[in-house]
Amino acid sequence: MRYVCTVENGRPLPSTIRRILVPVDFSEPSIAALEYAVDLATSHHASVDVLHAWELPPYPGMGMYRQQGAPLDEAELLTTHVAELAAQRLEEMVQSHRRPGVDVVGVLESGDPLVVVPRLAPQFDLVIVGAHDDSEGAGTLLFGNVADRLAGELSCPVIAVRREENPDLRRGVRRSASSRV
Repeated sequence: MRYVCTVENGRPLPSTIRRILVPVDFSEPSIAALEYAVDLATSHHASVDVLHAWELPPYPGMGMYRQQGAPLDEAELLTTHVAELAAQRLEEMVQSHRRPGVDVVGVLESGDPLVVVPRLAPQFDLVIVGAHDDSEGAGTLLFGNVADRLAGELSCPVIAVRREENPDLRRGVRRSASSRV
């Protein structure tokens, strides 16, 4: 597979890469980021943590049943159901990207990805995210352009990945002004 990669925050790639964090939202761009991360981890003998951070958006009536004293809380049931579905999808994604010699693990966190990723990132040498096109509309509501938003916050390099669709694009990493690969 061919990828177009951009070092988003200009931070140099470390000479030794041991741990890679890949936040995913199960979209095609995040799958491309995971594929690239596993390829990179294979050549660097690194591990890959696949993070799915999620939160339920508030909606009118959330908690209404608890206020009326009913035994079941609608928000708790919904949260449990969403967590179970997310865990299942994450496990499927992790299993489909396992390779000999590369430790790929899933991490499921409840919370805003723009809060969870910066909290976990100091444990990693590199963060690799899928690059969403602005034209993707509803597909970007959960993650949006995370690479842009995270780039300034993280002390480690952030690489945005998209599958190369145009054969005229060159393979490899397009470097920003101060990055090196």
